[in-house]
Amino acid sequence: MVRFILFFSALTAGLLAPAMAADLENGSRLAQEHCTRCHVVGDMNKYGGIGSTPSFAAIKTMDDWEYRFEIFYSLPPHPAVVKVEGITKDRPESLPAFTSQITLSETELNDLLRFIDTLPKANF
Repeated sequence: MVRFILFFSALTAGLLAPAMAADLENGSRLAQEHCTRCHVVGDMNKYGGIGSTPSFAAIKTMDDWEYRFEIFYSLPPHPAVVKVEGITKDRPESLPAFTSQITLSETELNDLLRFIDTLPKANF
């Protein structure tokens, strides 16, 4: 019985590892495509971003960084830019359309959050 459990655990881990890596890869791609417009994201764009916008590493030094990332799409200025299918509504007409809208699925949101979890925090 123990051998079966070990075999099944090893088999399952081998099957799930590529899916987990694919999620991180997709999260990295999404961050590169969308987040680096304004934020410095790890080593992707060390000298990019908008000067007044905090880097992901700086945000991760805050006590509530996980919560901030989990709800980022509802925090200004993101509601004018980001739509998460099944979670947020269309951009309110009262918000300026200063760039093209980013539409994410819930799966893409989770991939992005999983990738952000892997980034280091700033060392001030």
